[in-house]
Amino acid sequence: MDWNELKYLLAVSRAGQAGRAADELSVSHATVSRKIAELEKKLGVNLVDRSGLSWTVTPIGQRIAKQVEMMENCVRETESIAKEHSDDSAGTVHISAPNILITELLAGALNGFSKQYPNINLAITSLDSFADLRAREADIALRFTDMPDANLVGVKIRRFTWSYYANGQVQNIIKLSLGSNPDALPKVPLLTSSPDDGFPSWARGIFHPESTLNHVYGYREKAFLAAEGLGVALLPDMIGLAVPGISVVTPYVSERSTQLWILSNDDAKTSSRIRTVKKFLINKLVENDGNAKD
Repeated sequence: MDWNELKYLLAVSRAGQAGRAADELSVSHATVSRKIAELEKKLGVNLVDRSGLSWTVTPIGQRIAKQVEMMENCVRETESIAKEHSDDSAGTVHISAPNILITELLAGALNGFSKQYPNINLAITSLDSFADLRAREADIALRFTDMPDANLVGVKIRRFTWSYYANGQVQNIIKLSLGSNPDALPKVPLLTSSPDDGFPSWARGIFHPESTLNHVYGYREKAFLAAEGLGVALLPDMIGLAVPGISVVTPYVSERSTQLWILSNDDAKTSSRIRTVKKFLINKLVENDGNAKD
């Protein structure tokens, strides 16, 4: 089946009118009408119910249109892959990373990149959720995980530890709450990201379930609010130790730690610009411990 015939049905399905479909395809109304009629004759089914300006795609037409849309996506994906793996090393590389990594690590690691590779553009997206590399939502992802997707190519960067942090005032409240009972759950304000999160999982069994919850998005933002006495925050130590006015809450020790990876699709190895950006980041970020492998 010729794609040039099927695209008219897809355009009508999306536009709902022959005129709008014609505008989208840069052809005349008569051309759209004739192409749909020819396709109906070839397939032997009624694809569109025509009523004045409004055209309604029939149920069988809708099913076929969905298949045509899948064909369109395949064509675009094919073009994207071909462009990505062309010999031309110039172009855009999409990087996805949590906001904390962009501000604390990625920005510094990319220092000097544009000067060294002026023909490569970087598109950096801050996502707390995982970008789907297989769906081409990003070319490279910096990700906290101890078990990356087996279909991805990854390099371990380093392990990050996390601790509970608060200022001296809040820590004194904790000491008073404990009193002579080290097993008591202190009732102190806690810093969480969103009211929708409810009582944070990291505080269960550590702090009293009726503790006041104050909300702010962002780890650095939590650190500065903790310094002002608004509560206890669970922070990566690379931030908590660097912000004045807060310290690790004792006697509690968080056992939480996460591994940072640089990930990409396996077929990205053949893309010169993606490979260039990935190696640049690896050289800047990987600890010199001899364990990182490409």
